[in-house]
Amino acid sequence: MIHRLKEFLISKGYTLTEENDCFVAVSPSGNRALINLRWKTKPVWGKIAKRWEWSMPLLRWQEYQRMGVAYSFIYEKQSGKIYVARLTDLQPQARTYYAEDLDKGGSVFLPVDAYKTVATV
Repeated sequence: MIHRLKEFLISKGYTLTEENDCFVAVSPSGNRALINLRWKTKPVWGKIAKRWEWSMPLLRWQEYQRMGVAYSFIYEKQSGKIYVARLTDLQPQARTYYAEDLDKGGSVFLPVDAYKTVATV
């Protein structure tokens, strides 16, 4: 599913270079940013936060903070929508779940409404 995100960005004139499990994206105007590409089937309703959320492993989230990842892109398989958000905008709204029943090391839940829809493919 990541290939859909890569194809979309390339079709918009971006060049992508893999770096760890992220990509360095260079825009047509020459701006560079480290981005993370993920796919999700659909969001889940967060009973505690009372919002639609996507999750990711806490250890990966912490690594993205250290690496300086600028943007998170998500391809939602169910709707075909592509979403984007700045990690700095997500950070104050991230909800941490420290139990290991979902992901080893815990999970982070990110609000869907903090992302901007950029396309439907």
